[in-house]
Amino acid sequence: PAWRAVTDRYVDLQPGQVVVMETITRRGKDSVAVVVTYTPSIENGRLLWTVVSVTQDGQAVAQELVDQVNNHRTHSWRNYWKRNGAAGKVQSVEITDTNITITVATR
Repeated sequence: PAWRAVTDRYVDLQPGQVVVMETITRRGKDSVAVVVTYTPSIENGRLLWTVVSVTQDGQAVAQELVDQVNNHRTHSWRNYWKRNGAAGKVQSVEITDTNITITVATR
């Protein structure tokens, strides 16, 4: 992982969602096991990823924190896609146990 505090990252593709499990160890702090579940949606031809749940050491985090993560994630993903994505509009996204398929209608 790019962030050195993150270890043991595992991404589990499941039909319709992505579950990311990882351990976060900040300097001088105990390790924390984090599980984040994302679901995709399409809005005005843009692919959005929404965090639907977060647990820390097996306990659900406050909805306020989930909302903050979603706000940050939306902007980060939009900026990433502007720089790296294909020109056009996202038509569909499909997640299976083994693949994520994004269909884009190009201009």
